[in-house]
Amino acid sequence: MNTKELIRLLQEADPAGETEVSVGNTPIFFVERQPAYYDGPQEVLIRDPEAKHYNVICAKYRQNGDKVVIELHSIEDYLSEYPDGSVDYSELSDNLKLEYIDRDNKMRKETKKMNDGIELDLFKTYVAQRAAQINPDVNIELSHLESLASDYFQQYLSTDDPLPEMQWRQEGNHRIGESHNERRHRQWDHEVTITYDGAVFAIRPTDPGKPEKKMPGGM
Repeated sequence: MNTKELIRLLQEADPAGETEVSVGNTPIFFVERQPAYYDGPQEVLIRDPEAKHYNVICAKYRQNGDKVVIELHSIEDYLSEYPDGSVDYSELSDNLKLEYIDRDNKMRKETKKMNDGIELDLFKTYVAQRAAQINPDVNIELSHLESLASDYFQQYLSTDDPLPEMQWRQEGNHRIGESHNERRHRQWDHEVTITYDGAVFAIRPTDPGKPEKKMPGGM
């Protein structure tokens, strides 16, 4: 189906152009034009316009030319990006509301657990790198450092901690912003102190008044 035919069918289904569009029940996020080969060849159905019922007569894969791609973004996708994001259930029946709230809460919990794991791994890497700058023989301390980093993360850090303001750098004609990891490392450089007394490493907040994070249970 080409763009012209899709527009015709959309206007036929909704002449006023005000109805929310979905593919199945999934919302459309954006539409863009791409090379037909991008992210795998495009699939195309060849139709018989004279057929009264099922009109697909064959199919093909395309890699030449362009394609228009409709990208979808479900509520599950949204919550996997923003686990604390707002969802309105007001139009659902009581039974459906309970079902969908439960489903979405499971997604929120899974996302937060996954994000915590990713952020903890990032902090462990950060601690190992900074410790290696202090003591080049840090390899013999790695298991101890990982344990210290895990304990510190659970006491003081969270994936919900706001990132510092983006810093930019110029590379040729391009203005490049910091990555998430670079911003976290810069933040921890200011907020976390790693020390070595010649025998063992220790991690403490740079600000001695920093309160511990209240966190029931472990990771």
